[in-house]
Amino acid sequence: MNKACEYLWYDKPAPYWEGALPLGDGFLGAMVFGGEEEERIALNESSVWSGVGKRRNASPDWRTRLETARTLIRKRRFTEAHEFISTKMTCGDSASYLPAGDIFLRFGDIGTPAGDYTRSLDLACARADVSQRRLLPDGSFSLFRRTAFVSNPDRILALRIEQESDAPFVLEVRFASPNRGTCTTPSSRELLFEGYAPFHNRYDELIWQDESGKSGSVFALALRIVPHGGDASAEPTAAGTIRLRLRKGADLFLAIATDTGDAALQTQDCTHCRATATARVQAAAKTGFERLLQRHTADYRTLYDRSRFLIEETPEDLLPTDRRLLAGDVPGTERAFAPSLAALLFNFARYLLISSSRAGSRPVNLQGLWNDSFHPAWGCNLTTNINTEMNYWPAEQLGLPECVEPLFDFLRDLMPAGRDTARRLYGASGWCLHHNSDIWHFTEPASGNATHKIWPLAAGWLCRHIADRYRFGADATILARDFDILLEAAQFLQDYLVESDGFKTTCPSISPENRFVDPHTGAGVASSSGSQMDLSIIRETLESALETGAVLKRDAEPWADAFRETLRRLPPPKIGSDGRLLEWNEEFREWEQLHRHVSHLYGIYPAAEWTPEKNPECFEAARLSLNARGDFSTGWAMGWRTALHVRFGDAERALRSLGGLLHLREPARNGAGGIYMNLFDAHPPFQIDGNFGIAAAIGEMFVQSHRRTPEGAVKLVLFGAFPRMWTKGSVSGLRTHGGLTVDLDWTADSFHARISAARAAEIVILLPDGSEMPRSFRAGETIDLHGHFPEMPPRRLEVVAAKIVRKDGRMLFCRRPAGKHHAGLWEFPGGKLQPGETTRQTIVRECQEELAVTLEANAICADATETDGTRTLHLMLLDCRIADGTPTALEHSALQWLNADEAATLPLCPLDRILLSRIARP
Repeated sequence: MNKACEYLWYDKPAPYWEGALPLGDGFLGAMVFGGEEEERIALNESSVWSGVGKRRNASPDWRTRLETARTLIRKRRFTEAHEFISTKMTCGDSASYLPAGDIFLRFGDIGTPAGDYTRSLDLACARADVSQRRLLPDGSFSLFRRTAFVSNPDRILALRIEQESDAPFVLEVRFASPNRGTCTTPSSRELLFEGYAPFHNRYDELIWQDESGKSGSVFALALRIVPHGGDASAEPTAAGTIRLRLRKGADLFLAIATDTGDAALQTQDCTHCRATATARVQAAAKTGFERLLQRHTADYRTLYDRSRFLIEETPEDLLPTDRRLLAGDVPGTERAFAPSLAALLFNFARYLLISSSRAGSRPVNLQGLWNDSFHPAWGCNLTTNINTEMNYWPAEQLGLPECVEPLFDFLRDLMPAGRDTARRLYGASGWCLHHNSDIWHFTEPASGNATHKIWPLAAGWLCRHIADRYRFGADATILARDFDILLEAAQFLQDYLVESDGFKTTCPSISPENRFVDPHTGAGVASSSGSQMDLSIIRETLESALETGAVLKRDAEPWADAFRETLRRLPPPKIGSDGRLLEWNEEFREWEQLHRHVSHLYGIYPAAEWTPEKNPECFEAARLSLNARGDFSTGWAMGWRTALHVRFGDAERALRSLGGLLHLREPARNGAGGIYMNLFDAHPPFQIDGNFGIAAAIGEMFVQSHRRTPEGAVKLVLFGAFPRMWTKGSVSGLRTHGGLTVDLDWTADSFHARISAARAAEIVILLPDGSEMPRSFRAGETIDLHGHFPEMPPRRLEVVAAKIVRKDGRMLFCRRPAGKHHAGLWEFPGGKLQPGETTRQTIVRECQEELAVTLEANAICADATETDGTRTLHLMLLDCRIADGTPTALEHSALQWLNADEAATLPLCPLDRILLSRIARP
């Protein structure tokens, strides 16, 4: 329907790494810059890490110090507890994921640029292309082009260089690496690098080898050039560089092999790595580029073709991708993006997951497979208090369950170290993991302060993917294989609980990376007891163990009754005086109301602890909490917010967060979150979890299956948070709980759904008009549904902050008065003063930055009142329409002027327009 939904292209080379195009096969990653005279391809291999395994870093008397921290919290000495945990409970750090190096290809005698430059990434076949017309010295023109892909079946990077002309040109190839090693040229057409990563590389601390001579990963890179027609002549060059004179072109094949075995067996001997990498490029050269491309494409499309999101074309879709991102991106206004960009993000995320997580590879880290920094942020590690989990959110739903296998392999490998950590640090059974890990199976607390240090609940969160594998696929064989991983994670969480006021709860407890105000000292602190996220994860993990244990007929074992008793004794969720779900175990004042993490809403997404059918009071309290957190944040956090709005069925707010993510960011100007020109998520810096999180959210705009009827049947929600301005399109291959697959297509007023059942199931289908349709499916049955969307009601607009533009061009700023809504529900951005700025200037500036819609109306001032010096205008807005023509419903909204003197000068006459900051639900 629209190639722009699956195609990235640019009319200039990448100006920086975040503009290059990613290729990968789960093991080998490449970033193609598309240079004109010199190509740079930045390389990664998923096993190139600093460090070694089996590290014990926690204080020897950790359990004694743990009891001290618990005592301080019980006595409500929160500031002391925070400082004690931060400074006295010493820990180490995970290792760092590091770049392998860069291949540079320099082209000589290819003439001068003559226009028609294009570089592109085709998501449908996982191939990057660069082409440009060149003016040769003899006055003729020639098209110079390159094609690259990374093949999972053959574990190689393949690159074809070719030109239309027969005129000879020069190709110079060299490799550069920040790691230590030696680069040689075994022949005029071969390049070989043998090297190793450092033993330690975090926070600008670099140690190449420990006292015993151990380093990080040992690896080898092999490259081989096959000239087209065998026509090539070697030219003298520096050591470790290849220089060939070619005519038509050449094919390059590159492989990287690593030695990541047990640290005790590492010898820094590249013999095995060299043999493996060399064998791969030799086999590739023998197979040939065309056959390799066929195998790569067939393998890749087996996964990619399972799901796809396409939407009708708009004029902006014909622009280069970076200019598409800029179209409609007007500072100070809500992001008006072409719907095809949402489809492109969706398909790009699926591409990234296939390219970075394949059977046998490492699990996806903070940047997936791609990292160019030798000192990456947070070590580019596996951060497990949201990021690693978010990386796999879309996998089951979007038809890529095989891509989760590296995570399951990783969890199995983590268990021995996690058992040791659970026993030594907590005296608990089972296994645990804190908020950082790496390929060496680091499970202990990481260094830093109390906002993240003591949080041993990551195993429970990660194990929800095991339960989800069964919910989506119902494969009891895979469940039996991995059930003990889930069971032992649940056993640890049960043992971690402590007695408190008749309940079992956690202590110390944090809401990851957030703080509250110590009511006694006014300091920002992190540790208390029984945070809502802790309790939600524990409740879900124990329930998942019971649910899946019943499938395997293991729920009669002794652990099952113990879990049921623990579930009865967990504290219930708490709701504050303003109606919001509490993040901590009591109503502390928030240190940072707009914090990027929304950990206490775990029970809404990714879990389903609270739904309209299950504890609706907490469901609504959670909605109020999300409203108070704001829609804009760092990149990945906007992905999570979008998913939460979708669970609440709020398409308007979901689009607002999605639009915030689609703001184009420059790496050198790291402001709030957004997206880089190559669609990588800008935390900032780049974090791939935002790409995956937003894809999961978009998928649930169309189909949700987390809800249950009172009888326990899956409730299949179609178009539950569907943006009606996406007037024509299709999405296919969406998998659901209960073993269904759903294909949808729609127009402005009607839809068609095809639902296929892999197994027998009792389902209740919730249609867009709100009606429910119970349906019994037989295994292998497919049904077709046709229907119409209900007529769109006027959108009710709730004034939270507003900018009024008068006929004379003057602008006045206002906000809704306190007391007219729940405290904390007014969405106002951070309120951080800039140098020389007054409080009012801050409010004005940030209102300008956060405005959401333009409302066109005739406004008449109906009344004005003054109380305690505060002047309030009561406006009746007549004939209201949003800029896109949608009718609205808005009555007597009270607007409190920030400057009473300005308000007094407002004439009682029509105004041009009003810009409002929030759209309420219909």
